Amino acid sequence: MKIMNVTKDKLQNLIYGFLAIAAVAIATGCSNDDDDNGDDIISDKVVASASYTLDLSYTEDQLALFDISAEYTSPKGEKVTEPITKEWSKTVKFDAFPSTFTLVVTQKLKEGVELTKESYKIGSKKIETVKVLYADGSEAYNKLSGSDNNPAYSLGADKIEQYAEKKREDHNISFTISLNEDKSNVVITNN
Repeated sequence: MKIMNVTKDKLQNLIYGFLAIAAVAIATGCSNDDDDNGDDIISDKVVASASYTLDLSYTEDQLALFDISAEYTSPKGEKVTEPITKEWSKTVKFDAFPSTFTLVVTQKLKEGVELTKESYKIGSKKIETVKVLYADGSEAYNKLSGSDNNPAYSLGADKIEQYAEKKREDHNISFTISLNEDKSNVVITNN
């Protein structure tokens, strides 16, 4: 059997090494429960409500030629119809989840409209945004879409009636908004 020949200095260095390792292990293993300044606390985000905003705009020619209206269902299930005569914006707030939202924009050639120009600029822009309000008062925004849905293009006067028949429904939106598993964000599912 071999006995280690350890000098007093080597033994002392070995003990100090073990103590240093133990001190590091204790320092990293313990949490700072006495720290009340809240810097280390990360609050869980919980969704309190959400809102959906739709912004629509049409060319001047399209507004002059067509009666355009938006029919949507509110989160309470009420059917609402509103005329669109210029830029149109609607914000719907959701306090209960899941909730369903539907919207259909219809356009009909105006009664007695006279087609006096050779061609007309036709097109629309649509921007959809969701805002989430958290229980702690903070907010988050998410832009769902934001571009020319139908970039303006010229349409000959002889094609306006055909366009009107084909495009009775211009925008058709239907989705269900719900919360993810930990209720920290909304989930939007197209219907």
